[in-house]
Amino acid sequence: MSSKSFEQCSKKLAGFFRRFGEYIRSEEVRSLIRKFPTAFVRIYKFPWFDVIYYLIFRNENCTPSEISSYYADIGKKHLRISRQAAFKAIKKVRWQVFPALIRKFAELFYSSDIVKTYHGYILLAEDGTCNELMPTENSLNLFGFARNQNIKCREDALKSTSRSAALYDVTNGLIVNFSMNPFKSAEIPIAVNHLEESHDLFSGRKVIYLADRNYGSVELFSILEGHGFNYCIRAKSNFFKKEVADMSSDDEWITVHIDKIWQKRLKYAQPKDRFLKDPFIQIRVVKHLYSYFDKYGSLQTAQLMYFTNLSEDEFCKSDIVSLYSKRWDLEVSYKTLKTDLEWERFFSRNCDCELCAIYSKVLFHNLNGIVRKELNEVFAEDPANKDNKYIYSANITQLAKSLREFSVCRYIRSRNYKALRTVFDLIFELRHKLKVPIRPDRHNQRWGRVVVSSAPIRFRLDGRHWPKVVRIKGHLQTTQP
Repeated sequence: MSSKSFEQCSKKLAGFFRRFGEYIRSEEVRSLIRKFPTAFVRIYKFPWFDVIYYLIFRNENCTPSEISSYYADIGKKHLRISRQAAFKAIKKVRWQVFPALIRKFAELFYSSDIVKTYHGYILLAEDGTCNELMPTENSLNLFGFARNQNIKCREDALKSTSRSAALYDVTNGLIVNFSMNPFKSAEIPIAVNHLEESHDLFSGRKVIYLADRNYGSVELFSILEGHGFNYCIRAKSNFFKKEVADMSSDDEWITVHIDKIWQKRLKYAQPKDRFLKDPFIQIRVVKHLYSYFDKYGSLQTAQLMYFTNLSEDEFCKSDIVSLYSKRWDLEVSYKTLKTDLEWERFFSRNCDCELCAIYSKVLFHNLNGIVRKELNEVFAEDPANKDNKYIYSANITQLAKSLREFSVCRYIRSRNYKALRTVFDLIFELRHKLKVPIRPDRHNQRWGRVVVSSAPIRFRLDGRHWPKVVRIKGHLQTTQP
């Protein structure tokens, strides 16, 4: 990529970051953030926009360090406030302002000229995760808790657990919609809500929806087609068994009949109306044999199956398999949020403060994500990389560190376009220091791994817990929970 192309990328990113900074300083956000009418009336040491930036960019080990770091980052060390003053300001915040900011971030992004596509399509991936909060009365009322043989009632709960989910743009690296729901919530209703709230962002664009086996539903297929979306969803082996059994090849269209009994079980108006008029749906089924080595070193094969409505002319069988694998970028985002960005490291037991901490990290992930995808495109188009053994990708952790060290927070806050351009020029100049090779078939063995202690460094099951270990023949070995 030429220096002129780098300059164009820097201009586009700087313009987008400045526009987002202008929105955070707007009176609209000021009114959205207020928990009560007298909140954030004056602009003093810690106004509403500083509270938002502080929550988005906080990354130190304790609150006093985060406050010192924040005021140093924005070039106002003399305005450092106390921890008590920071907590008092944050408690005035309505956590609902952050979903609104995530939505506005997406609106500004998709109206910009930095949107990327995959063969002309935007790839949207949906998946769920769990967020754990302190077991306060408010959090237990909002989200509930996970029951087991030891936890049977609220008094036994050691934590409150949210059934969270994200609609993630794989091609551009941002979470378009994120929600936290009661623990007993099902994944498909959450996905439908995300589609209803976000489908207008993609008006006039071609979209492919990616999801795992928990999202195979004719209702979801119908709703996606109603919005003009394509889909590629991993199939369960017991779905449409009769129709799949009648297939004569590994890539065919099947016709599924939604009979009267099935129609009575439908929950959403759009599928009900559609299947009442026409009780048939066409689904393309793609089968794929997957080979792997089990824990004993033996070669095993398993048949994977995918449901899609993409035509064979655009995506052949191997293309569908490759397309579905791109959904994994959402899993990487969850890992980044939980481990690298410390998604669940809270500074207060107040439930609203916990929600602000979780949602604000999604915004930092989005800021980091769109820059990462821009760098990945640079690596892909760099002629020098064609002779390399591996393809390269931006290191998420190092890029996030660079954005903080280069004072991106300060320049978004001040809406300084020239300074933001300088930052992105520097990032592009140092891009070779921020890249890592993508090596195929290299996976970190999690279970059955010999370790020297019960809590080894850099070995995380997720963002919070170490894996369990058992002693076998005198050594410690990790075991699957």
